[in-house]
Amino acid sequence: MKTGSSDKFEDMIKISNPKGFKLRVGDSVEYKLMMSEDNEQLAKIVSILNAKDVKFSGKFEDHRKYGVITPDSREVRRDVYVMPKNYGGAKHGDKVFARLDNPSDLTDENAELTAKIEK
Repeated sequence: MKTGSSDKFEDMIKISNPKGFKLRVGDSVEYKLMMSEDNEQLAKIVSILNAKDVKFSGKFEDHRKYGVITPDSREVRRDVYVMPKNYGGAKHGDKVFARLDNPSDLTDENAELTAKIEK
């Protein structure tokens, strides 16, 4: 097995994503090396090990039992929910900085996004 990096096309390994994982730059994955039908090395993605942290900013709204951040970020484009214990001292109307609890949910349009405010 080779280690290191290369920008030569012939040194690159093709990647197979049969489970349809939605990956982002910086995510760590588990993979299995195989041979393709063309007798080339192929890396088959098995699982996501660690999704890259996603930090963003937005306007905070306090709804007593939960909070909502309306992001002003290019990466986070839908409302994010915050539990009261994760308000970090933020008040209704504050501009806040937060970190997503589960960054891999960002690529799932049906997942409810949650975060902790880092103010």
